[in-house]
Amino acid sequence: MRKLFCLLICLGILTLGSTAIASSCQTNTPDIIPLEDPAYNEHKKGIVQFNHLKHIDERTKSNDCGVCHHDNKGKSIAGLSKGDSVQRCIECHDKIGKPPKGTVKKDKTQWHQEAFHYQCKGCHRAYNKLKPEIKAPTTCKGCHPKKEK
Repeated sequence: MRKLFCLLICLGILTLGSTAIASSCQTNTPDIIPLEDPAYNEHKKGIVQFNHLKHIDERTKSNDCGVCHHDNKGKSIAGLSKGDSVQRCIECHDKIGKPPKGTVKKDKTQWHQEAFHYQCKGCHRAYNKLKPEIKAPTTCKGCHPKKEK
């Protein structure tokens, strides 16, 4: 009986500890993030409603938030996990509008819109190859809702 009691106490402590750890890993980021920024005077298409929670759930299965959140050289931020502070994309990808014609592809990601399109479409295409039954969006209409007038 004493062994059973000790076992139950240990299980209780483990449960409380794992609950505290899990709650500390929760992010303060909203589940849905409208991808708009005051730097844009006018959006030509509807504002993307980025489902951060859905992407966290999918990405953290591989435990790599750095797939999206990267350093200034484009390399994954090692050890990044839920709840860690990260910069907003526009802090580095700070050019607004479209890049001038003739801009080299690797330099286009300086533009905020191009960085999003490059990152999101590339990841969605790769995801669709892995899971063709799900179909992550790769077209304008797939991410941008119809603009309200």
